[in-house]
Amino acid sequence: MQGLVTTIAVVLSVSRLMDKLSPGKINWSDKTFQVPKIEAMRIMRERERIAMFTKLVQEYGVPDAATFPTESLHEKGALNLAQVCVCLRTLGMEVSGDTAIIYYTIGICSQA
Repeated sequence: MQGLVTTIAVVLSVSRLMDKLSPGKINWSDKTFQVPKIEAMRIMRERERIAMFTKLVQEYGVPDAATFPTESLHEKGALNLAQVCVCLRTLGMEVSGDTAIIYYTIGICSQA
């Protein structure tokens, strides 16, 4: 249960982060952010939030290679937190404007 609470907290935190970076892109009154009554709907909405986050970071300028599939943060068997960390780090570098480091970090370019 602790892992589930952590996942929900992370998903909501990154959604808030993207709302600060790109104001107005997230509709907080949308059903995706409402508390569902059915367990299956809760899981589906968590996945939708993660997918929304990865779409927004790509729109912000993070390269596809630095993003992660929904399963990397949501599915227990496919958990790949390293890729999630790469995405967050790359987003941070994109925000700071240091794109040379971004591409070097994810191996797209060999120049720093």
